[in-house]
Amino acid sequence: MSKITSTDCATKIIDGKEEIILTPRGVILMVFYSWHDDKMPKGKLALQKYCEYLALRRYGKSSKEIFRELKSMDKDNGAEWIKATYGMYVSNDADVVNYVMNV
Repeated sequence: MSKITSTDCATKIIDGKEEIILTPRGVILMVFYSWHDDKMPKGKLALQKYCEYLALRRYGKSSKEIFRELKSMDKDNGAEWIKATYGMYVSNDADVVNYVMNV
């Protein structure tokens, strides 16, 4: 079962208290889970933007083809696919989050 790991979150001191925050990859995974589990429309839009981002980074397919590929996966395979594509195609965490979350 795929889940959020220590690579997907970090601890940070906020207002004097230690808090757990999501890393950029963790944000993309949470968007995926919100779309997959809860059918959240904004989650779908953000994932479509992630697929656009991958297409711009020479994934080898159009963004619509990439999204269809992701849509055909179950939850565990989709999460693993996101982790793999994030590692291969994302070189700047801030860029991908800004691109994807600008929905």
